[in-house]
Amino acid sequence: MKLRKGNTILFPMVLFCVFACGSFLAILYGIDAYQTIEQRADDNFAKSTPLAYLTNKVRSQDESKGVRIENIQGKTCLVLTSQEEEAYRTLIYFQDHKLYELLIPAAREVNFSEGTLVMNVSQLDMKQEQNKITFTIKHKDTYYKQQVILRSSDKESV
Repeated sequence: MKLRKGNTILFPMVLFCVFACGSFLAILYGIDAYQTIEQRADDNFAKSTPLAYLTNKVRSQDESKGVRIENIQGKTCLVLTSQEEEAYRTLIYFQDHKLYELLIPAAREVNFSEGTLVMNVSQLDMKQEQNKITFTIKHKDTYYKQQVILRSSDKESV
């Protein structure tokens, strides 16, 4: 009789230990999977968001003489010009591993310290060739490029 009582307690204890170990391993696997997904999402955000932001800004101002790349005070800037009631310039520039935006009246002198931080970017390069603007960012030793063809037909804007 005593032998049977010992076995009846031992089996549920072993079963419980197997269940606990399996649960612990499943939790560890889930943590690893979550960290991998989170890292991929962060990488995707870091490489695609700046390019999408710049592309959308260009598309929103793609009109005659509305978009150009310009060197202002030694900084390469994406210059978006608005010709509504009063002329405004939006300057998008890269400084200290950050992307900034500055909205000023067209006639006003540029003061880059007034820019608004948009997002962190490891490295950004902007180039314009006729009606094509190329944005290149660097993320984790890999370069990502986005080319935007200007739809405005006025060749004077480039």
